[in-house]
Amino acid sequence: MSASFTPADAVRSRLPEIAISSRSGGPDSVPSGMSVPSGSIDGRDLRWVDSSSTGTYQYFLDQPMGKDVTPDAFLAMGGIQYGQEPANGESFAGYLIDVLGERAVAVKIGQYAGALTWADPLPNNVRSHNVYWSDGTTNFALIGDRPAAEMVTLARKLVC
Repeated sequence: MSASFTPADAVRSRLPEIAISSRSGGPDSVPSGMSVPSGSIDGRDLRWVDSSSTGTYQYFLDQPMGKDVTPDAFLAMGGIQYGQEPANGESFAGYLIDVLGERAVAVKIGQYAGALTWADPLPNNVRSHNVYWSDGTTNFALIGDRPAAEMVTLARKLVC
C-alpha cells in the first residue's frame, strides 16, 4: 500500500463537521436486512444508525456515544463505521482499484473482490483504514482507525 497521503493541513477544503446524532435515524433504526448478524463489530455495540435513500451507515463503539460526537471524534474513540449503499451496477471497490492506483490494494472479502485504502489524516491525526466490497447489489464499507490486516479480518467476519 502506498505511503502517499495529503496532510490534513494541506486539504483544500473540508465541510464543517456535524454530530453523528444530528443525522436521520437513531440507535434502533436499522432497516430490515441490513443489521450486522452478531449485533456488534469487534466488541463494539451499535450506537447510531443513519439511514436514507443513499444508504445506511451504522456506528459501532465500545462506550456510550454522546450527542455531540462528530465522525472524526468517533474514529478517534475507536469506533467502526459500517456502510451499505445501493451498487447501481457499479462496484465502488472496483472503481477505487481503477482510479487510486497504488493507494488502493485489492483484497478478497469472502467471495467478493474488495479494496483496502489508507485514508488521508484527519485534523485530529486519525488515519483510518477503509475496506470496500460489493456483492453486485450493495456496496459495503468498513471504516476504522485500526491496522489494515485487522480491518480486512473484520470485513471478512461480516461476510463469512
